[in-house]
Amino acid sequence: MSTLSVYHRDNRILRGARTVSQQYQFTPLTDGRVRVTGGTQPYEVTALTDWSAAPTCTCPDHQRTDTKGYCKHIIAVLLREPALHCQLLELFL
Repeated sequence: MSTLSVYHRDNRILRGARTVSQQYQFTPLTDGRVRVTGGTQPYEVTALTDWSAAPTCTCPDHQRTDTKGYCKHIIAVLLREPALHCQLLELFL
């Protein structure tokens, strides 16, 4: 993967996360899950403060290998919760 494509991937994800953070609704559920609504359909993000498991999301982008599993929904949830901010570092390693 070239540097340019990595830049475009990261830029797309971060732009999307900013939109999600500002325009979508977040509903805390149980066991570290958050329902994210406001897009084409609701998704559930799971992010644990103890890092016992990697964050997950039910959206199709979470399964893509070029995003390292960090979709815009996960990034938005990690940005919204101060206890989860440090998990964003994994995206850039």
